[in-house]
Amino acid sequence: MKVASSIPLGLTLFSFFMFAFVGSGKGEPLRLIGSFEVRNKHKGYSEPSGLSPSSVEGLFWTVSDADAKLHLLTSDGQLKNAFHLPEALGADLEAVASRLDGSVLLLQERDWAITVLKPTTPISLERILIKRMRGFGRYSHLFRANPTNKGPEGIAVDPETGTVFLAIEGEPRVLLTLSPQLTEIVNATSLSKENGFASPKAKDGELDVSGLAWSPFSNTLWMLSDTGKCVFVYNPNTGIAERIDLKFHNSGEKTWVKNAEGIVVDEEAQRIFVLTDDGKDSRLFVFERP
Repeated sequence: MKVASSIPLGLTLFSFFMFAFVGSGKGEPLRLIGSFEVRNKHKGYSEPSGLSPSSVEGLFWTVSDADAKLHLLTSDGQLKNAFHLPEALGADLEAVASRLDGSVLLLQERDWAITVLKPTTPISLERILIKRMRGFGRYSHLFRANPTNKGPEGIAVDPETGTVFLAIEGEPRVLLTLSPQLTEIVNATSLSKENGFASPKAKDGELDVSGLAWSPFSNTLWMLSDTGKCVFVYNPNTGIAERIDLKFHNSGEKTWVKNAEGIVVDEEAQRIFVLTDDGKDSRLFVFERP
């Protein structure tokens, strides 16, 4: 995935990049490339809660937890067109992911539901309940004590295989692997500290997953953590995650990203886009590794 914008994007060799981008020290601050205000109550975008590449270069899909709309956002934080969703769908939109066929997946936390949206005229919608998918019974014991506010928070798609990944926020932290047809839960993986899911910014029971992105460049999942103030780069083949702290220098002071909710990764260009839900200070951050 390439993102076209006014931000200069540079390329690097794969072997060097994987060492510098993922393998370098966790404590090194990110380099801030851009920071853009995004909150716009007039356009129904007051609580940013998800980010995904769209089929158009330079544009992201994004949703707000407060309004039933699907927005287009530029890589420098400008809101473009919005699809008005049926009020019956409700708000509570926590995440979004696009697919190669042009459809968009919208994730709702309270109902454990995925809505498949095809941006046609009129809009085509299909709502799928995760707990009614084949295979959920195999893993239902994991979620018996799961609170209503600790449900699905991140969704991503591997465009090559069509596999859909779904992150459960916490209690417990779990990664669900769904079939491309969204008919079956193929696997459930615990995101434990033994697999690298640990941060000095949060205790294990408080560490969450607040956003999800797939990188076809390295076939890795990038898992955002609001409470951990970090990104976990997870290799599905090894089951191990590397942590990248979401901190950067601002006027000479070390600053941590607060209330991170959405993420897009362009590894080829060494860019991380992080969307925050921080009231009037909600922003789209663009980072480069040192």
